[in-house]
Amino acid sequence: DQPLYGEALITNESVCFLDDANHLVSLARADGTLQWRTPLRDPDAPSDSAIPPRKNETFNHRAASPIVDPKGTTLYIGANDGGVYAVRATNGRILWPHDARAPIYAPLALRGNDLVVGCFDGSVFTLNTRRRRESARTKLGSAIVSAPVVAGNRLVIGSRDYLLYGLDAATHAVAWKHSFW
Repeated sequence: DQPLYGEALITNESVCFLDDANHLVSLARADGTLQWRTPLRDPDAPSDSAIPPRKNETFNHRAASPIVDPKGTTLYIGANDGGVYAVRATNGRILWPHDARAPIYAPLALRGNDLVVGCFDGSVFTLNTRRRRESARTKLGSAIVSAPVVAGNRLVIGSRDYLLYGLDAATHAVAWKHSFW
């Protein structure tokens, strides 16, 4: 059994969450039975026993939460190993990983075919889920542990530098920032 720090995703059939050992877990919504448990790591990486889970670096034990595509077939989640993962919702099979180059403790946002990802090193990037390529990347003042929100042409995200940033959704150029300290 592992502690749970992230929020669960509730679908018509399932309850999905990330445990502290970096496993994406799916339970049946009706009765709580385990549907599948998938260790999040690149499928070409060594086995689970070879690499211990990364220690949670956030002082309040934040963890990423899964999101689901509009069709309900693919889950997307960032993980503390620095990976962004696309996972088949029905069986937990990893469809593809993407190296974010830094741990991810914040939920992702989905805008059309683009994921918005915030990393613990302050990086924010957009990843196209079809081409699996980044289209924009910027670095903010500190770690990202809050969920990004896309509204029109703005991406709004908070950082551990006590600033709320408004970024251009296409380029990630900083349009504004506001301090909450």
